Amino acid sequence: MRTKIFALSLMLVLCGSLYPQSLSQLGFIIKKAVPDIEVIAVIFGEPAIGGNKTRQMESEARPATLITKKKFVLLPCQTRSEIAQKLYEAQKLKKVAFIAITDDDIITPSIVQFIAQRAGESGFPVISNREKDTLQGALLSIFMQDGKIQKHINKIISAALELTIPEEFLAECKIDAE
Repeated sequence: MRTKIFALSLMLVLCGSLYPQSLSQLGFIIKKAVPDIEVIAVIFGEPAIGGNKTRQMESEARPATLITKKKFVLLPCQTRSEIAQKLYEAQKLKKVAFIAITDDDIITPSIVQFIAQRAGESGFPVISNREKDTLQGALLSIFMQDGKIQKHINKIISAALELTIPEEFLAECKIDAE
């Protein structure tokens, strides 16, 4: 048992150093911000040619599930219509939050706005890994800056989704919209 815990801890440390925004780190932050969430749906772009992002996400999701005790559902997408379809399917889940793993090709700021609008209509929060996506409708933006994890929050979205964010978590965040 101790060996398993040590191995998982080591994996978290290594993932954290290799991928500054690993699913485990994002999962812990979401767990702290919105403790009632049971499922974290990860939306990310998978290029049609030469894409291996799904394999990378699968390898991150396994330890993230064990470490955070949250179920991770992966939603690789190539087009806006595919994003809409996967959002629709994922909204059938209970107590879900969406993470939009951004890029400059598929998950752009306008797509984050689209995801936030669709998820918000069903009362689900959206978390992004890009600065300023809180201004596009995401509840949280979690990103690396100068080697530190930065957390920005949109309190208007929090109120609209009727979420109670713990005060100690709010103290760690920069508020982008109130």
